[in-house]
Amino acid sequence: MSFEKRVLNLIEPAMTEGHAEFENGTLFIEDVNGDIGRKVFHILSKEFGVGKVNVNIYNPVNGFVFDFVA
Repeated sequence: MSFEKRVLNLIEPAMTEGHAEFENGTLFIEDVNGDIGRKVFHILSKEFGVGKVNVNIYNPVNGFVFDFVA
């Protein structure tokens, strides 16, 4: 399973609205509220480790951007 598919499968339960997609290794979740953004961040931090996932608010689409640190 590719890294991107693994991540999308991990966050699927938290994505009760909006949608998620990867572009150039960056995860974008769009049309979501802050609660979903926090849930996704916590899922990813738990799976990959604290400090291995960076998150930023992406206002143009009411979403969040997640980058993964090696």
